[in-house]
Amino acid sequence: MQNLILTLILCFSLTANAQTYAKYNGKKESAKTTVRTEDEKTVEKLIMIADDFLNKKQFADAAKYYTEALAYNINVSRVTEGRGMAYFFGAEYEKAIADFDAVLPIAEKPAGIYFNRGLCKHNLHDLTGACDDLTMAKLLDKAYDDPKMFYLLCEQ
Repeated sequence: MQNLILTLILCFSLTANAQTYAKYNGKKESAKTTVRTEDEKTVEKLIMIADDFLNKKQFADAAKYYTEALAYNINVSRVTEGRGMAYFFGAEYEKAIADFDAVLPIAEKPAGIYFNRGLCKHNLHDLTGACDDLTMAKLLDKAYDDPKMFYLLCEQ
């Protein structure tokens, strides 16, 4: 029963995190006078394909396209975070943590990254690391302050 409750709370938290992620990382309007290079257009297409695979729950394919986009060294933060999410949802937690570690120093909104990295660490049974990251997420953004989830993950 406790696992069911934990799973439900985790699902609701991930949904809220996805909505926050979409709000802050959604497609932004660019100035009409901005000229994009062919590489930028290619990266944009690769990200769209990867995002589509992520939405279809085809996580390995999503990670592949994010990795291809990273080769262009354009929009690295967005691409690395996306690949980390693909690894996370594909249960490749070590790879997800590596991507989240890489993107943290350059992230505009690091709370979600701490939160996701904390969930990865929890799934790898690194409870101290998980609780440290979840605490940092809720300190940076009150949207991640869920006492029930924190109790279930950190205070037992």
